Amino acid sequence: MVGVCAALVACVVLAGPSFAEQPLMCFGNEPSWRVDLTTPGVAKAEVLGEEAKTYRGGATRNEVLKETLWRGSPDAGRDLVVFLSDKPCSDQMSDVVHPVTARVSFPDLRFFAGCCRVVGGGGGGAAAGASALQANAWRLQSLPGRDAKALGAARPPLTVRFEAGRVSGFSGCNRLVGSYSVEGDVVTLSQLAGTMMACPEPAMALESAFRAALGGPL
Repeated sequence: MVGVCAALVACVVLAGPSFAEQPLMCFGNEPSWRVDLTTPGVAKAEVLGEEAKTYRGGATRNEVLKETLWRGSPDAGRDLVVFLSDKPCSDQMSDVVHPVTARVSFPDLRFFAGCCRVVGGGGGGAAAGASALQANAWRLQSLPGRDAKALGAARPPLTVRFEAGRVSGFSGCNRLVGSYSVEGDVVTLSQLAGTMMACPEPAMALESAFRAALGGPL
């Protein structure tokens, strides 16, 4: 979730995929265990000293709790259940902070807690965040003074995409382009421009408000 605050009281919110919906390698200690969630529909789980097992299933997302539940079944036996939360997690073995906290219920009713790293995102929270920023289109979810349901129903939706320092998207009437920079967890857009097509209201007013909100740190 990325937000830009306006008038000190409200924020534009752009909704994107959670870290928990990306390819993950989850792990923990005491005892050492891991769950490989890098292949869609498949989990490979193992505990140190035991044979690894493969489970087939899928994930469901609870946006209220900001949690993803992955459940899968082996060829025979009980299910493996993995609870994935978008909360920073330290593995207590290094200084690395990972973007996802995991709780795992193994088929034999053992329950472990640990962390997950995003595979291909460099492991750490900052690198994973940069990877997620560039890998997905971000959709406008709320805007000060605008009805959230109406924004959600807009077709095509208002979106922005970040890639290699360039931002592009659709602002309600016209296409937009520009530049962006990332410093820590702050994204700043600049040099925004776009096509000049005129549209009937309320599309033009919405576009003006959206572009104005994007003119600051996200």
